[in-house]
Amino acid sequence: MKVHRCVIHTYLTQPEPLLPLVAEYLNGNYKSIKDIKIAVTNNPHVEAVLAQDQGIVISDVYTQPLFQPVIELCHELQINVSC
Repeated sequence: MKVHRCVIHTYLTQPEPLLPLVAEYLNGNYKSIKDIKIAVTNNPHVEAVLAQDQGIVISDVYTQPLFQPVIELCHELQINVSC
């Protein structure tokens, strides 16, 4: 499987919940997320990951209900998944 993007975030709770970007790897002509704030509240995918403190395997963000609130961001960032 080829990887075109890998990101590492940290989780901050104060002064408000945030997921600031710590590192980003891009392979190819993909848009960086370095200037994009990732919401924690009202973001079902982030809330689910934080609730279980481990990643969640998603085969297709466009059909996954957890991503529906941020689907436009997925399009903007050219997130494509094929497993």
